[in-house]
Amino acid sequence: MYELEKGLIKDEVKVFDYYRQAAEKGCINVKYKVGNYFFDGIIVDVNKEKAYNLYREAAEGGNCDAKNCLALFYKQDEGCLDYNERLEGKENLKIL
Repeated sequence: MYELEKGLIKDEVKVFDYYRQAAEKGCINVKYKVGNYFFDGIIVDVNKEKAYNLYREAAEGGNCDAKNCLALFYKQDEGCLDYNERLEGKENLKIL
């Protein structure tokens, strides 16, 4: 409801708080969404490393959108991955 603004005033802080709680409890799809908050700097400061880690966890859990985001991390140098991590990540994407 908070995310879709159905009958409510959208409260991005509350949305992020609920997502963060669900991600901490292991919800794969929400880990991807929280990763977006860190990647884009919505409500929180931009933190590419946290975004990457959340995307990786979500991708390992089967989230296709997170897999696409990881592919972009590996294709573009986002600054939080060293060369070996990018090579390892590219190989892991073949497995995912």
